[in-house]
Amino acid sequence: MFQTQSAVLFSLLVFTSLFYGSTVKAAQSLTLIQVLSDNTNGVDGLANPRSIKTKADNTKVFISSGDDNAVAVFNADKHFNLTFKRLFKNSPPTFKGLEGASGLTYLPKYRLVAVTGFYTQATSRCRIQRFTGA
Repeated sequence: MFQTQSAVLFSLLVFTSLFYGSTVKAAQSLTLIQVLSDNTNGVDGLANPRSIKTKADNTKVFISSGDDNAVAVFNADKHFNLTFKRLFKNSPPTFKGLEGASGLTYLPKYRLVAVTGFYTQATSRCRIQRFTGA
């Protein structure tokens, strides 16, 4: 029994050391490229971000914001640098259902972003009219 416990312990030790080594190597290869902050340099809609989706061709990024009650749209260049484009914000009675915006999905066939609103207990759809240009 002692040999079995020793073998198991040794295996766990080897596995842990291999995993730790690969994790450290992966972390050392990360480089910070860009930070976007809410209400900084013209960016809006990032207070308490909840979900992010990217258009299949990587030209647009959609982010739901729980505290801004909004969906922010960003353009992405060929290096995936993001610039703020547009904000869909909860503003009853014309646009509602985004209070506590959380889950988000992009439906490319319909050019729609569907968003769940936690506090409004609703799902909203935002039609994205055009994906070309700045």
